[in-house]
Amino acid sequence: MGWNGVKIDSKDIENHIRKVSMYELGIEKENILMLVQDNSLDHWALAYEDMGHIKATIIRVKWDDAGFCNTKVITEEEGPTAIVVPTELLDMLTPTENQYAKEWREDCYLISKGVTAVIREFRSVR
Repeated sequence: MGWNGVKIDSKDIENHIRKVSMYELGIEKENILMLVQDNSLDHWALAYEDMGHIKATIIRVKWDDAGFCNTKVITEEEGPTAIVVPTELLDMLTPTENQYAKEWREDCYLISKGVTAVIREFRSVR
């Protein structure tokens, strides 16, 4: 999944994030269980239901000088960068066998406890 850009007003960002997530994940509005913005203002975390499983995804947001909002949806199974995610969202997620998702969840829990970076062997800083 690549970057998508659209010219919108910054006050419409949450609605846009919902629409992009629904399109990219192939889900309906009622499948979105929680959507929160990271303190950095350039990441959003989303918990959603997919075929009976509750999963998470990260939406990265970049604004360019022309006023375009560029978004990238990265599922937990793709191994996104760990960010500050409320433990309430992490606690909602159903167990997974996907190694990337497991590591992402572990890293997010660590960050929520004050760890500033997690370094995994043979991988980049998350």
